[in-house]
Amino acid sequence: MSRLRRMVKVFVCDPDENVPVEKCLLHESEAMMTELSNEELYFDLDLKPLIKAHNAYRKTLLNKKIRSRKEHLEKVRLGDLRYAVLSLVEFRPT
Repeated sequence: MSRLRRMVKVFVCDPDENVPVEKCLLHESEAMMTELSNEELYFDLDLKPLIKAHNAYRKTLLNKKIRSRKEHLEKVRLGDLRYAVLSLVEFRPT
C-alpha cells in the first residue's frame, strides 16, 4: 500500500496560560516532504533539549492561579505539551 506524500510543518506548544503567548511555542519545523504519519513525526522530534530550556524559563514565571503566595510554574512534561501537524499540500498516489 502506498503512503500519502505531503509537505508538512510540525508545531509543539506549551498550552499553559501562565506562559506568555510569545514564549509558548517550543518547536516549529521547517516545511518538509514526508510519508510519515503524524505520530511518527512526533516520535522523530528531539524535544529533550527544548524542554530543558523551556523548563528553565518556566521556573521564572509565577502561577497566576495561586494568589495567596508566590509559586513558580512546575516543569512541563511531554504529555503536557500540544502537538500539531499542518499539512501544507498532499500528493495522493495514483
